[in-house]
Amino acid sequence: MHDLVIGAGARPRRRAAMGAVVAMAAVASAGVAGCKSDASTAIDVTVDSEAALMLEKIALTATAKGKDPLNQELAASPNPSRLTITPTGLADGSVVTLEVRGLKAGSAVVTARGRVAVENGQRVAITFHLRADCVNKSCAADQTCDQGACVPIPDPARPDSGSDAGTGRGGAGGSAGSGGVGGSGGVGGGGTGGSVATAGTGGAGGTAGTGGGGGMAGTAVGGTGGLGGSGRGGATAGTGGSAGTGGSAGTGGRGGTGGGAGTSGSAGIGGSTGTGGTGGCGANMKTCTTGTTTICIAASGCCVTADCTGVCQTCSTAHTCTAATNVDDPNGRCAGTCDSSGACKSKRGQNCQATTGGCISGTTCQADGFCCAGNCGTDPTCGGTCAGRSDGLCQYPTGACGTARCSGTGIIDPGTCSSGTCMTPTARACANNLVCSNDACKTSCTTAADCVSSTSYYCAAGACTAKKPNMSLCSAAQECTSNICGGRCCASACTCTQPNASANLLQNPGFDTNVSGWSTDSGTTVMWGSGDAENCPYSGIARVNGPGDGVSRFWQCVPISAATSYNFGYRAHADGTSFIHCAVEVYPTAGCTNFTTLTIDENTWLNVDWSPDLSSTFMSSPDARSAKFYCYAEAAGGFALDMLYLSRAPAKY
Repeated sequence: MHDLVIGAGARPRRRAAMGAVVAMAAVASAGVAGCKSDASTAIDVTVDSEAALMLEKIALTATAKGKDPLNQELAASPNPSRLTITPTGLADGSVVTLEVRGLKAGSAVVTARGRVAVENGQRVAITFHLRADCVNKSCAADQTCDQGACVPIPDPARPDSGSDAGTGRGGAGGSAGSGGVGGSGGVGGGGTGGSVATAGTGGAGGTAGTGGGGGMAGTAVGGTGGLGGSGRGGATAGTGGSAGTGGSAGTGGRGGTGGGAGTSGSAGIGGSTGTGGTGGCGANMKTCTTGTTTICIAASGCCVTADCTGVCQTCSTAHTCTAATNVDDPNGRCAGTCDSSGACKSKRGQNCQATTGGCISGTTCQADGFCCAGNCGTDPTCGGTCAGRSDGLCQYPTGACGTARCSGTGIIDPGTCSSGTCMTPTARACANNLVCSNDACKTSCTTAADCVSSTSYYCAAGACTAKKPNMSLCSAAQECTSNICGGRCCASACTCTQPNASANLLQNPGFDTNVSGWSTDSGTTVMWGSGDAENCPYSGIARVNGPGDGVSRFWQCVPISAATSYNFGYRAHADGTSFIHCAVEVYPTAGCTNFTTLTIDENTWLNVDWSPDLSSTFMSSPDARSAKFYCYAEAAGGFALDMLYLSRAPAKY
């Protein structure tokens, strides 16, 4: 039998939750301690799964050190699922690791792990909660899934220490209590002072209280000592002496300690007024006490700065109100600060109108109304400010300033603020050879006037395009620097008809610069020559010289379509009196090979002047794939050709 046995066991009496995903509890039941098999030694497993998982089965694996693993499947319904494992041969405290897997279609979709510690004769219960937030969550072997996260497997569940499972372990002793606080000492009584000279002696301080007794193992806290008594000063001041007859005034008596000042003596008969006692002040005088010292000062003097009623004033050591300089007003009556002369001025970085005295020395009121140490500029966009700066230094913006504007055909872009000034860039040309209009560069053209130069550019499809030199192909006069177009740009009126590139199948049919693309049979030669059929100064002709046998020809082979209407033609003149023949042969194969299936009637010319357009129309045969355009002279000699074509009808050259 397995060391771990599945069986129907007693239901656990209680469980204690240990986490959101795996909850474990230990339940004890009476049993016999030891390592032998005992039916009351059991692990009660409960698997609770969320209905939304729609699990089909529950798979369980139990492992213990040195033992074969135990695997078991049970139905997922009813929910929760329960089973009991009866372990045998395990020592007390052995740890069993449990893994439960929720199965769908035979595969695990959610897994939870836990551990229990077994003791012989006792039961331990563990509950697994399979939740949707752990679906397909893969955790390490020493981890389980909790709320979608991998966490360490909780410590093993153990049996409770119940009354029916033996005596439990005692609790730890409590901490020692703190000692009580002692009582406060009594307050000493004050003595009564003497009537004139001597102050009473203060009574003795009370005895400090005794500290309270500490709790068990606590520390006693001592009591607070008593407060000593205060003596009271003498109550009555000394009386000034009477003046002697005819002599000096008597001297005022000395005031008692802590008592009031002596009363001034009366004037002697026939003598001067008696001098007041040392504790009193004369007429137009007032007392001024600083700390423990009392002196007599002029009635108009000041004891402290607050006695001064003016702006920017302070009380001097001579007890007179003098100017407060280079400081803020000590009495706060100046909204700014006090300058070197004691005048109230607006501070650095402060509004110029904060005071009526204007700005402090070293600053000037700037355009924005603040007292600054320098000129912050007057530009409405780039001008700086020192507002709120105690050093009064100007701070300047650094962004864009001004607006774009045209300068000739170019544009001047907005400027950039620099130290209070708007720095304007130099003018630049607009892109794509366009001009500036209404303070912005145009983005396209409609006429040449929208381009930087109507003599150098023309407008084509909204773009300014450079005009072409003579000899260039053209379709309108505005394209040429000469403003003369006859198919090509010319210095004077010209006709340079261009071949229809999309319809004319022949290559180099106008012989503008050479005779490339054309072939000759043996005995026939060809060379390029001037003297265009239209007198175009930028085109030429093909000069052919042959034996006049009708076999050696000047020709070109091109692919054509079957059953299609074509036009072919040419212009020619003879050097002598021989007829010039040009014709077309149609072939059912590519490359004009094998035999011809159709030969178009020849066009002929006999004249030393240029012929008109000698044109014919034909329908290609149903099997046509290529055609050969060829020319020859009846007799030996030379002839000239120009403006040849083999074009899909109705197009010609």
